[in-house]
Amino acid sequence: MNSFRGTLRKIVHHEGINWITVEVLGIKLRLVTLRIGDAFAPDSEVALLFKETEVIVQRGSAAQTSADNELPCIVHGIRQGSVLSEIALTSSCGPLTAMISSDSFNRLHLTVGEPVVALVTAFDISLARGDE
Repeated sequence: MNSFRGTLRKIVHHEGINWITVEVLGIKLRLVTLRIGDAFAPDSEVALLFKETEVIVQRGSAAQTSADNELPCIVHGIRQGSVLSEIALTSSCGPLTAMISSDSFNRLHLTVGEPVVALVTAFDISLARGDE
């Protein structure tokens, strides 16, 4: 599980949906949630959680996507399997891991030290209290 700690900056509530902005080391990440407890308020410390399988790895020039979160990264480790490949990444928010199909890995021709972009949609990130 990928995890970043940050500061909740903004909550926009509309028709039962919460659009949340969290700042992690100067980078703003966004997520959507249906429920938000009283413990979450602007300027509170929070944790952002998302699965390795929810990270899309983009190589090459940036294309416009619907992903709300784009993190420039450097590949710092690769563990290739016959079905899945684990890509260790370093971003300004901290380390994260992407789990992609080995077919995708072979198509992308990723190498250690290469710059990539990690994409995560706002719907794939969970919010937790910062002290958990």
